Formats: sequence, C-alpha cells, structure tokens
Amino acid sequence: MTTVDYNRPCPSPRILELARPKEYKEAWKATRPWRKLVWGNQESIWTVTRAAKTAKPTERIVYLAKPKKNHHGELAQNRGKFLHSCGQGSSIWKIPLSALNFEPSERLKKLAKPKRFSKDYQENRPAFDLGCGRGSSIWHVSPAAQFCETSPRVLQLAYPKTCNLEFKYNKEVETYISLGTRMASITPRLECLSIPKIKEDSHLYFDRGQPEQPIRPVSKPARKALATSRIQQLAKYKEIPSNYLPERGVMWAITSTVRNSSASLRTVELAKPIMRQPMDMLQYDTEAFKVKALAKKSMCTQRIKELAEPIHR
Repeated sequence: MTTVDYNRPCPSPRILELARPKEYKEAWKATRPWRKLVWGNQESIWTVTRAAKTAKPTERIVYLAKPKKNHHGELAQNRGKFLHSCGQGSSIWKIPLSALNFEPSERLKKLAKPKRFSKDYQENRPAFDLGCGRGSSIWHVSPAAQFCETSPRVLQLAYPKTCNLEFKYNKEVETYISLGTRMASITPRLECLSIPKIKEDSHLYFDRGQPEQPIRPVSKPARKALATSRIQQLAKYKEIPSNYLPERGVMWAITSTVRNSSASLRTVELAKPIMRQPMDMLQYDTEAFKVKALAKKSMCTQRIKELAEPIHR
C-alpha cells in the first residue's frame, strides 16, 4: 500500500502557474458550445462591438462598397437567358432593328471577308465516294492514265503469283466415281478379300452362351483339381497393416479433459490480439515541420550557396 508524504515541500511557482486553468478569451465566444450557429443567415460569427457599429467608414471603404455599374441598362434585366439555348447559362441577345439596318464600316467589311486559300492548298478528296464508308479516300483516275500504254515492268508486276508445284487444292467433300471405275470387273483377289470372316471356323472363337457362364469353357478335371499351397498363398487377399487407422469423421468428439483443461501462460500471451494505432494517428506527425535548433544555427557551405542562386535567363 502506498503512503502519502505530507512533509514534502510545496510545488514550485512554475508548476502552480501551469496548473491554472486556461483563461477564457473574448475571441472564443463565437465558438462556445452553448451558442447555436445557423449557417445562411445574416448574422456574423464574430460579435460586433458597439464602437464598430457607430464608427464612420473611410473614403476608401465607401468607394469599395459601391456596387458595380451595369453598363447594359434595362437590356440586361429583360434578357431571356434560356431562349433557344438548350438550358445553357449563356444568354441569346435580341438584335435591335437599328443594328439590322446599320451599314457596316470598311473595317468590318474587311474582317468579314473569308480567308483565301493559299497556292499550295489542295481540296479534300471525296473520302466516302464508292468507298463503303471507309476512311481511306478513293482517287479519281484521269483519262490519260486509263488509256496509257503499260511498261514491261508494270506487266511483270501485274502477273499473278503462280502456285508451287507441290501445292494441292482442297479436296471436295463428295468424291465423284468415274464411269470406268463403275464398269470395271474385279479380280479374284478382291473377291477373296471381300468375303466376310467366319468366326465359327476359327479355333479362337468361343460361344458366349449365358452371361453367368464363363467365356472360355472349363474342363471337368480343372474343376475338380486341388489348388497347391503356393496358389492359395497368392490367392490370399492383402491384409491391412497393424498401424492402419481408419478415416476420421468430419465432426471430432472433444473429450472432457480437453474441455476442462486450462491454457498455459504462453498460450494466453499468444492469444492476445495485436494492438496497433489507427492510421489517422500514424499519418499525423506533429513534429513533421519542426526545425531543430542546431539546424537553425548551422551555416550552409559554399556549394549550397552556389546551388541556391537563381538562374538568370
């Protein structure tokens, strides 16, 4: 049990000064919790003093407080902003009759003239003229190019590429039998090969008989014969080893000793969750922009001064 020492000296004046509660300032009255601020009203957040309310503004403040002059006059008030403008904010002005009957000056006529094409300008070719909507343009061939005589080189390039001698075309799906093949007479060898094989005449043929009967017939001596010790040993099935354990079920039965057991200190220590600080506290570093006292008093080198000078262009 801890004991309190009543004979120790009083704290220092510095500690008593730091232990005092913070005084309430006048500037904090706007943010005091019992005052409800309603946003959007005409009330000011900061309390306006009586001297500020009765003070006379200077000439500069009166000049800045004047509203901006409207140079459009009454036209700006009666202007339809959404007339034929698809809901845009830009307004469409109505042209007065005086502007329609007004004769433009020579300068306006000069500026209204379209720009002339240069000598090197080439008109765009028709991109979709018989082009099936392709982006590439189809050039029109002149009559001189259509009726000109081709050179031997052009004829050589226009000759189609021949197929290889070993190239074979795709075979047709249906094979056509010629008339000579259909009217031909077969040889004795083909007649011999076309005769179906008779399995009953072969010594490898066995009648299947009933499904429960064996495929190969078993003789009576084989049925009455006694098997040797070696055959009995080979016919014996393979035994399960002594260390074999059957498959464990899906649900394991927990014993009472396991349920009543207590965990060790090491298990309890490992079972504790890892306590980490939140990300907002890790990312917020209060001393990120704090400059050390030694860095404030240090002198930079001549190289740093040289690199810090601005480049004059």
